[in-house]
Order: sequence, then C-alpha cells, then structure tokens
Amino acid sequence: MSHRRRSVKARRKLKGAAATGSLLAAALIALTAAPASAATGIVSPSDGATFTGGSGVGIKAQVDGLLTSGKLMLRRPTEDSFTTVDRGSGTLSYQLPLTGSRAAPNGTYTVRLETGVLVLHGTQGKRTFTVRVPARQPTGLSAEARSPQEVRLQWNRGSEPDLVSYDVLTSDGQAVRTGLSAGRICGSSLCSTTVTAPAGSAGGTVGFTVRAHRSTAPGSSDTVASPRSQSATVNLPGQASPSPSVTASGVSPAPGASASSSAAGASPHPRLQPLSSTSSSPLGLPPIGGSQGNSGSQSFSAPLPELPSEGPGGGEASGPGGAPTSWTAVTGSAQWLKTVAVVLILLLVAAHMGGLRRRHRSRTIGQFRGHSGHAPAVAPASGGTAGGDAGNRRGTRSPKGMRSAMGAYRGRRRRP
Repeated sequence: MSHRRRSVKARRKLKGAAATGSLLAAALIALTAAPASAATGIVSPSDGATFTGGSGVGIKAQVDGLLTSGKLMLRRPTEDSFTTVDRGSGTLSYQLPLTGSRAAPNGTYTVRLETGVLVLHGTQGKRTFTVRVPARQPTGLSAEARSPQEVRLQWNRGSEPDLVSYDVLTSDGQAVRTGLSAGRICGSSLCSTTVTAPAGSAGGTVGFTVRAHRSTAPGSSDTVASPRSQSATVNLPGQASPSPSVTASGVSPAPGASASSSAAGASPHPRLQPLSSTSSSPLGLPPIGGSQGNSGSQSFSAPLPELPSEGPGGGEASGPGGAPTSWTAVTGSAQWLKTVAVVLILLLVAAHMGGLRRRHRSRTIGQFRGHSGHAPAVAPASGGTAGGDAGNRRGTRSPKGMRSAMGAYRGRRRRP
C-alpha cells in the first residue's frame, strides 16, 4: 500500500516538472525572439553615407528585450580594432566630433552592434560611413614687407589632425607658392613663410590669401582644400634709383633723366683752385762744411710742374683740338699727387746729401788720426802682456792721450 502511494507521488512530480519546463521554454523562446525584431539594430547613420561638414556625426542603435543587452562599437580609419562607445539596453548613441581640437580625421568608419541574452551573444548590425570634411578657413593672416620683392606672411594653424599643406595666393587668385608642408612652416599654433611678390609689384600694394589642405584618408595623397582666408595687403617699397655718375667733364645725369633737367636741377661740383706755379722750391738743405773748404750753405731747387693757365680773356685754357679744359675734382686730385711726388723727391735728395756729408766727415777724422801717429787699438797678440795692451789702449783712448796726440800733430805742422 505504501509502495503504491510513493509511485503516485513520483508521477505527480514528473508532471509538474514537465509543465514547468514547458513554461520556461516558452518564455525563453519569447525572450530570444525579441532582439530579432525590427526595433533592435543600428538606427543611424545610413550605410555608405558621406559627411562633408557639420559639427559631428550622430551614431545611434536600439536594443529591445527584457533580458537583452547591447554594445555599440566603432572602428576609426586610424585603428585596426573596434572600440566600445556605448553599452546597455534601449537606445545606445555616440557623437563623433568633426570640428574643434578633437575633430575626427577624414576616412572610412565602421559601426557594429552586438547584443546578447544571458550568456548568448550575437551581432545584430554593421554599417560604414565616410568623413570627407575640408580644412577650416585659415585665420589671423598678416603680411610684412621685407624688401621691394620679399614679403613675410603669418597666420594661425588649423586644429585638424590630418592637415598636410598650405597654398599662398594673391588676392586675385594668382598662385605664389603651393604645397607648403604644414610640418615645416608651422609650429604648435602659428605658421609663417616668406614669399616673393609678383613681378612689377615694387612700389605698389599687393594682397595675399592662404588656403589649407586636409588628407582624405590616412596615407592618401588626395586632399580637400579649405576656402581662402581673408586678404592681407602690404605696401612694398620702391626700387632704389641709380645715382648720377661723376666724370671729368662734370656730372652725368641718371638713366632716364633729360640733360636739361639735370643741368637745371643739379648744382655743379665746386672747382678746386690749382696751386700757384713757381720756378723753384723754397726748401733748403743744411750747409756742408769741412777741412777742405766745403764750408757754407748750399741750396737745392727743382722746378715744379707747370699748371694749365687760363686762356686769353680770363676763360678756360683750350686743350688739343680747341676743346676747353675743365678743372674738376679729378684733375685737382692729380695735381696734389704731383706735388706730393715732388716733395718726396726733395726729401730723398736731402737724405742723399746728408749721407755724403757724414762720409766726408768720417774721412776727415781718419786723416787726422793718421797724422797723429797713433794706430787704433787692436786685440792683444798671443804672448803679449795684458799690462802693455792696457797701456796702449789708455794712451789712445783716454782724454790725456788724445791731448798729447794733438800737441804732437800741431808741432809737426809748425816745423818748416
């Protein structure tokens, strides 16, 4: 009897477990079917869309289900893997910035949505879109003239991460320099370069503008250009005019100036007065005297070069062929050179005469010593005594010895 009761209870438990399993299976089927509905998936952007402006790209996905969760993932053109930008259930969203210091680079982006129930996960959608935004218009352009042909430009650097180059143009769109690398001419906040103004701009006003370029994708040589910046004008200095040249006949006018205007507007160079013509030089040489009757003073004179005199009537002297001779700064300088040369010659002659006088005096003193009978002191020979040599030297060199020699010489001259 008891065995029969136990078997009835076991059958009832089996029926209850089967009913509970059926209910759980039905609930699980309902829950897993919810993510596959039209309400779950990526909402925006549309697949294959291209964005060329705006402040950003809105990415949105919808996840429905009681026990369902999702992850919104994004892969950038500079990355190889996906990054989770939002997760949870319901509405998932992310804003991709296209402007400012955090602007996204140009290129192709991929969006993916992953959902799961408990431990079951799966991909519910995948889309791609392209960002192709031009560079922002450069700001803060200024121009400064460095010479009649060179101008230095400076402007603010753009904040785009894929900025590659700049172009410099005139206000009317004429290219001055193109393809200037942003990495070479720009710092962290400013860009600057020196350009050559168009031909014929010296002395006038020239306007310049700047245009920026962004890459279309990492590693691509294609670029998208910005609008041109506001124009910056600069006044260029004029070219320096050639100065008039000085010739022997006067001042020649500058190229392009008429002879009449130069003669009327330019004052003539002052004439230099020539030196007066003299027949001899007032310089004299010192007298040369001696025992042989060369006493007295001698003078030396040399004719100075004759200067051109004025012609009859107080006019200028005529040169060869009747052409008038004009004394200007050039001939005045030549006359001074001639005068200096004559003075140098006189100094050389005076030095030569002084040398002759000194030689003559030396010969006279030598003859006087020869008549006195005293030979000059020589070095002592081998075997001689130091006392005798010293006595000879004292006899010839001491003042007393000289007086005795002079007395002997005078006595000999008095003898018949």
